Amino acid sequence: MDFGFAPEDLGRPLDSFSGGERRPLKLASAFVQRYDLYLLDEPTTYLDYQSVELLETILKEFGGTVLFTSHDRYLSERVAERKIYL
Repeated sequence: MDFGFAPEDLGRPLDSFSGGERRPLKLASAFVQRYDLYLLDEPTTYLDYQSVELLETILKEFGGTVLFTSHDRYLSERVAERKIYL
């Protein structure tokens, strides 16, 4: 998975990353854990276009259950198998 970080970023302290950089880090950290269920709240917030595409690919290929909330209709159309509107 390439969330757009350079190899030298691996040694940086977490607090040295901006808020926009931390979001992809948290997602990457979650996806390498290989859980059976992911609960995601607005997962595309603060992601650049390439990271959103990677997220879509990961979610499409994931064999478990994903429950997410999103205002991103494009993501919902491309990834969700079932939708609940509130």
